[in-house]
Amino acid sequence: MASALDAALEMTGDGGEESRARVRQVVFITDGAVGNESALFGKIRDGLGSSRLFTVGIGSAPNMHFMREAARYGRGTYTAISDLSDVARPLDELFGKMEAPVLTDIAVSWPGQAAATEAFPDRIGDLFRGEPMVQVVRGLPAEGALDVSGRLPDGSQWQQSLNLEQAANGKGLHRHWAKQKIDSLMDSGLTGKIDDDARQHVIRLGLEHQLMTKYTSFLAQDKTPSRPTQEALETDSVPTLLPAGSQGTMLRYPQTATMSPLLIAIG
Repeated sequence: MASALDAALEMTGDGGEESRARVRQVVFITDGAVGNESALFGKIRDGLGSSRLFTVGIGSAPNMHFMREAARYGRGTYTAISDLSDVARPLDELFGKMEAPVLTDIAVSWPGQAAATEAFPDRIGDLFRGEPMVQVVRGLPAEGALDVSGRLPDGSQWQQSLNLEQAANGKGLHRHWAKQKIDSLMDSGLTGKIDDDARQHVIRLGLEHQLMTKYTSFLAQDKTPSRPTQEALETDSVPTLLPAGSQGTMLRYPQTATMSPLLIAIG
């Protein structure tokens, strides 16, 4: 995977004005497990530049964590294909969106942004049809005008101004901000080098905003009684999950050892 990613992200030169006017897109498709996460994240960080990275995982083997995080960091999208009999349809949808983004080179100017504490994501991706663009900012009052600009498919510029004083109140936005903040802190550890301060910050955010992170988890306890307390406990056999591809009627697994006892006897 590393050598293929190197070749895809390698910049071959300026390419002139026409090349700079285009959006460079890289598609990472795999049906196998990706194990060297840290090395691949490092290559994406160093070689992405202004390109976009889209990831596609086929089947049950791909490393879903790597695929999701690589697409988020690469300002692209992640496509999961679990049904091997229907691979063409989701790929056609992905390539259709990639061929015609609604808006590229998006820039957001918040009023008084110099005083803002956090704005996530810091690097905004492209806007595709059917997928909203979401940015969350903390530390700014809901007043003034928000200016959004971008480039349309025909190359012309688009700009819109929104009056923040007419914005509606929302619930749960603090969790969305906290999740984005945690993602930004974990981005520094994508190559396996997250420091103790960032780790403690992630833990505080996870506990304060009730979010599951790499360092926090939650235990749900059901206090509803399932049997009267005076009844005695009973034991029962609980079936285990079968490996993929096996059937419940299989009595034994295929023998994989060699015929060494027979060969020894013949010798």
